[in-house]
Amino acid sequence: MINVADNQTSYTLTGLTNGDYYHFVIRANNKNGSSPVSAVTGNVQPTSSSSTTWTKALDLDGSSGYARIPNTWNGQNPLHRLTSITPSNSVSSGQTAASGQPWAVAAVFKPTDLSTSRTLWSQSKMESDSRHNDSVKIEIDTNGRIFFNYGDNYNALQWRSANSLITAGNWYGLYVDFNGGSTGVSSGDINRYYSRFQFKLVNLSNGSVTDITSGGSWSHVNSSYGTTQDVGGYFYVGSYVTNTANRFKGQIASTVVTTLRTGQSLPDDTEVAMIVRDPIEWMTTYKIGNPWRKPNENPDYSSNFAAGSATGEQGTKIWLMGDGTNDSSSNIASQVNSSNSGQYLQLNSASTTSVSIPGL
Repeated sequence: MINVADNQTSYTLTGLTNGDYYHFVIRANNKNGSSPVSAVTGNVQPTSSSSTTWTKALDLDGSSGYARIPNTWNGQNPLHRLTSITPSNSVSSGQTAASGQPWAVAAVFKPTDLSTSRTLWSQSKMESDSRHNDSVKIEIDTNGRIFFNYGDNYNALQWRSANSLITAGNWYGLYVDFNGGSTGVSSGDINRYYSRFQFKLVNLSNGSVTDITSGGSWSHVNSSYGTTQDVGGYFYVGSYVTNTANRFKGQIASTVVTTLRTGQSLPDDTEVAMIVRDPIEWMTTYKIGNPWRKPNENPDYSSNFAAGSATGEQGTKIWLMGDGTNDSSSNIASQVNSSNSGQYLQLNSASTTSVSIPGL
């Protein structure tokens, strides 16, 4: 029941959940008494208060289209790993490694076809011996499982979620992080290597976060227990290197890639929900004015994070796939510094399209 006073023309109600529907009844009150109760016609759905605009998405056809960052520089790719930085072998639960190169990736996407596995994103590099192609990637397989690979085609850690987590035609928010600890190659530490990663789905309507890591299963490729090699190459959206096989078919509305600081708490569920559902607000809340880490370094950078400058753009990319400042038909600008083309995603046989994402 909403009671309004004499001459009151507006009423603010807080605490509503975006995506849920509400039914209101109203009664007006003045010095002569109260009016009959009047129901608002139909249900009311509150609109999003997001700082991020969600009207566009990258539209990928599953064969020719993909996007990638224009460089392979270690100082510009948050998922790169250098063997010159020795990662901690012991990492406390819920923390990043004291020494290492931790990172996180978030994406909002809708597959339209899962007749074959579809690559959502990858950090990958071609080698003369294809067995040693760098491959950090997320795929959605034909059973609706999320598949993760960390390593190459010869030695790798691999995780598969439970079946049917993802279905064609629906929107999802997926978050993945790496705590930066060691990832190989002692058989006695294999479970420790598996624990370096966690996977979470975010409800796009209400922001609830589900940790899906334990519901999946881990394995390691060949006889090697994980991998210790460098991670390099380009960051791709919708593709694994330039292979046409397993390219994404559907829409990807955002991809956020960021370094995490060493020796700190991993993002909690409040931050995870924000990086997925409102990456612009996440940047304002958690990044700007705070310490951060460059991809090719272990300690914090000497200056705090700032948007629109070279102090922060190396460690965080926010691509909004058509909704961002300076996005165009050929490039998607990172919203950390949208004027720097070195941070752009270059579109290859891909375009953006208008979308409506429930809850956003």
